[in-house]
Amino acid sequence: MGYAFAAVLWILVGAFSAVGSFGAWLVQIGKLFVRKTDRALTLDDFRKLKRGKILRLHYDHVNRGEFLWSHDRVEGNRVVGKFAYPGDEWSEVGDYLYEFHGEVCRGSDAEPVWDRVPPPSTRGSG
Repeated sequence: MGYAFAAVLWILVGAFSAVGSFGAWLVQIGKLFVRKTDRALTLDDFRKLKRGKILRLHYDHVNRGEFLWSHDRVEGNRVVGKFAYPGDEWSEVGDYLYEFHGEVCRGSDAEPVWDRVPPPSTRGSG
């Protein structure tokens, strides 16, 4: 038991020194426990989130990009929260995301949102 503990400690210390800071190390460990979906997100995905949960959301159907989403709640077929595009301030809280054909979308082009960069096959015709 003592050798196993020492081995785990040695691995953790090595990982800590390789990453460089304790905060960055915790982020890397946290990534091991975050399950990304292989599809656009649905209202059920958002219903499972706690208020204040921050996600990096991606879209790549008509347009391509990403934004941060601070989740508040789901109301009917709308998702309430606030967003921030890279380099911008947080928006006011609003129902910016909505369900369309079973997927949660953003914008007037009904861009499905993903919790990872979507595969190229999801590109729309524009």
